[in-house]
Amino acid sequence: MALVTLSPKVWRYLLAEQAAWGTAELDSIDFNAANNGAQLDIEHADYDEGISVLSRNVAAATRNPIAADQLPHVKQATPVVTMTGEAKQGELDLFLYMLFQKVTEGATTPFSKAFTFDKTGQPDFTVTSPQEGFFTTLIVDDPYTATSSQSLKFKDLVSRKLTLTCSPGEYLKFNTEIMGIGAPSHDAATASGTVARSTDSFWHYADIARATVNDGSSHDLDLEGVFEIGLTNTLTPIGQTGGEYATFVLGARPCTFKFSVVHGAITDTLRTAQRAGSQCDWRIGWGHATPGTDNGDLDIAFSGKINPDGITLNQGGEVSLVDVSGVILADDKDADGVTITMANALDRTW
Repeated sequence: MALVTLSPKVWRYLLAEQAAWGTAELDSIDFNAANNGAQLDIEHADYDEGISVLSRNVAAATRNPIAADQLPHVKQATPVVTMTGEAKQGELDLFLYMLFQKVTEGATTPFSKAFTFDKTGQPDFTVTSPQEGFFTTLIVDDPYTATSSQSLKFKDLVSRKLTLTCSPGEYLKFNTEIMGIGAPSHDAATASGTVARSTDSFWHYADIARATVNDGSSHDLDLEGVFEIGLTNTLTPIGQTGGEYATFVLGARPCTFKFSVVHGAITDTLRTAQRAGSQCDWRIGWGHATPGTDNGDLDIAFSGKINPDGITLNQGGEVSLVDVSGVILADDKDADGVTITMANALDRTW
């Protein structure tokens, strides 16, 4: 028997907007911009298929565990897929919408998209006319083999975590955890439609157009080192239908920020805000000062406080830096704690 070896590079990760909750998209659809999807440009994907095992500890006339008492099942499976890659201008909006579940999209090019959390409610994913919320189908596709059982298909995918990071000399990267309902199918999941990779660009650290903090007055931040925005949308599966959970409840949204700046006059400003517990407005962005104006704009605006232990003088290199960390907080019940605005050439019709 010949040993067939597969490089991880031959796999494809195919994502598309799903039209109806509970029903995965067909293998024959086009995974491209027309279906709000793409062949994702990611480094890799790790996944937990959600398979469970009930190990029964019963009296069975033997001290040895026996096969009949090991009961694997896929009831109420909630698979989780973890992805990492450079954030792409034609793909990041898909991951943002899967997390925030709320977007305002411009009607004309360059199709601005402003993402915020819903302050009082959440979508009912099971409603289809009109569709509420944004969820996807993912095929982990092995095009090398002739048998479809080598591939996996996940459905009802919603994001529970998205982290954006950028380091000097590199492009903005994302890491996301998306959770689905039901164990992935593996018996008919080889994509047969048109598959297209996005040809859009990325966001480089050197092209950051603004980084500011406002504690009542606006101050420039001389970024030097990695910055990180951590966004979480807690998902709790509830209900049951056909052996699966029925839907997700969107719960707590703990979000954080980290960055490093050149030590200087800003250090005293940050320390004063930290010790006073001041709520500050922070902003990091690429492109036009009015985000959403030009194709390729990306702007991350948030409010929050520096952690009690969130300022550290970093003297491990040739330049004295200040490492800052904190939590993202809304000013009040009527305010948005974080708004991410971007623009690309894609009319998603959201």
